[in-house]
Amino acid sequence: GRLDADKKLIYLLDTNDASTLASGGAKGRGHYELLGPNARDYISRSGTFFLQDLIKSTIVLFKYDNNEIKAINNFNIKQKSPGCVIQGFKALSDSVFVIKVDDVVPPYSCYLSIVNSRNETLDSLQIYELDSKEINHSLIRQLEVSIALSPNRKNLIVCNGRFNHLTKYGLDDNK
Repeated sequence: GRLDADKKLIYLLDTNDASTLASGGAKGRGHYELLGPNARDYISRSGTFFLQDLIKSTIVLFKYDNNEIKAINNFNIKQKSPGCVIQGFKALSDSVFVIKVDDVVPPYSCYLSIVNSRNETLDSLQIYELDSKEINHSLIRQLEVSIALSPNRKNLIVCNGRFNHLTKYGLDDNK
């Protein structure tokens, strides 16, 4: 079917003919709806999809089962200060996430937090902190931090352009 026909946010497509096998997720203000879908993640072993809502500061969990994609949970994400912007996340499991946060109010900083579905911070790692005298346009471009997970979701990879290196962190999936 046509992708825009039902206005869904997630589409599972047949790779042979690009037909829609299933779709789910809706835009809106409701409990499982999203206003500003941003980052996403997928855990193939459990058939779960995650979409971050940048506007509502939530992550919505979707499950693919019996040819349907249904929203089954909604996690609110607390922020340390009003200047914090969640720039992305990776799901370690159906209930534990690594969240990348940029604090855009001086002192400018970037950190990663491991949070659970009850909004409890399990661990936190500061990537950098700068005072306002250090900020300029070229530096902002160098500060881009990317995160990725190993296929088994046991290692977090952090790439920071300013320091020109990758860092690997071991993760405990049971936290």
